[in-house]
Amino acid sequence: MKYDKAVIDKNFPVADSLLEKIKDCQLFVCSDLGRSISSFELLGFAGGAIVDPFFRECEVPYSKRVNFYCRADILTVIYRVLWLMGFSANCESKAEATARANLCAEKLIAFASEYGFVSFVGHGFLNRFIAAALVERGWSGPKQPGKKHWSCDVYEIAN
Repeated sequence: MKYDKAVIDKNFPVADSLLEKIKDCQLFVCSDLGRSISSFELLGFAGGAIVDPFFRECEVPYSKRVNFYCRADILTVIYRVLWLMGFSANCESKAEATARANLCAEKLIAFASEYGFVSFVGHGFLNRFIAAALVERGWSGPKQPGKKHWSCDVYEIAN
């Protein structure tokens, strides 16, 4: 899919406040999608990085038998809503995505235990599921992560 290979425009500005938040990062984690890797590159991070397809965004279902035509962005929203309601043709289910997000949270917790400060560039729905898993495990941070491009939320283990 072209969207999965797309990269971030190098002219898209990174907020100074985001760069300030990640300046002490010891490890960077991202998926293998083009936009995730190019985000890592645009942030100018010089430390270690883990690129793992396990951290990919939750897939959008689709049907090869669509009997109507509409714009691709509208169709994507329709399919995403259907996915939230249980439709998962040609992709992982919401339950499978939630289980994967729980494993992603465990991986991030392990990385944080080893490296201290870890930055993760994630994707929309997976970010929400990981945030919920971290909060469920006693980490403090927003239950709903930011939805805007370059939004940055901090999660810390509650002492």
